Amino acid sequence: EMMDEKHYKLTYQNYVKELSDSELVYMLSSGTTKGVLLYVFVVAVGISIYFAFAKFDSIVNIYKQVVSLMTPFIIGFAFAFLLNKPMMFIEEKLFGGLDWKNSTKRNVSAVIALIFGLIVVTVVIGMLVPQLFDSIMTLLNALPDYIEHTEEIVVDFFTTNGSNSDIINSFAEKNDLIGKATNIVTNLIPQVVDYTYQIGNAVLDLLLGIVSALYMLMDKDRLLRYCKKLNYALFPTNVASYLHRLALSSSDIFNN
Repeated sequence: EMMDEKHYKLTYQNYVKELSDSELVYMLSSGTTKGVLLYVFVVAVGISIYFAFAKFDSIVNIYKQVVSLMTPFIIGFAFAFLLNKPMMFIEEKLFGGLDWKNSTKRNVSAVIALIFGLIVVTVVIGMLVPQLFDSIMTLLNALPDYIEHTEEIVVDFFTTNGSNSDIINSFAEKNDLIGKATNIVTNLIPQVVDYTYQIGNAVLDLLLGIVSALYMLMDKDRLLRYCKKLNYALFPTNVASYLHRLALSSSDIFNN
């Protein structure tokens, strides 16, 4: 309701408020802006969902490529997270009384902790690999018995049904044994190459992960400060504070 040229009365049920023309314009424009932003957000979400389903294969391929590129850093983060406690123990208990720079103590402690971690991993692998090797050798030792048993079955078959070169050749041609054997060998070679490539990638990722873990351990404090600043820059203060507390609680739970 217009009271004069510059003042209005807003009435809603039992609520009555007097507004100036500037306050009324601000209220209307604010509500309109929120409505437009909400509309744009809903449309953007709808378009994103549509393209997610329409280009699902492409999104999966991009996701795989991103994960493949991030694998060394994920390995490095896992190593650094697990070795953080040993590094802090070495830094405080072994080098705490030495008259060294803090950076020197941290760097030496990180190297020792990483070497300790690699020794533990090597010992575990050394315990598992012999068992795997024994299983493979058991299978290889039993292979001649399997072959002999197969030969007995084949000989018994031809003895029972009669055998001559024509029957054997006819059987081989009918089942295309040579072609099947050739296909097996042909398909096996690319698989061997692919497995070799995957093993090489895994070794490279492991080496890069070790290097990144060493860097994370040495420069832990600075990285944590950057992560905290990035957290508060990306999210509202209440959300960033909650995520910060959650990260600290998770770290305490896993480290203790």
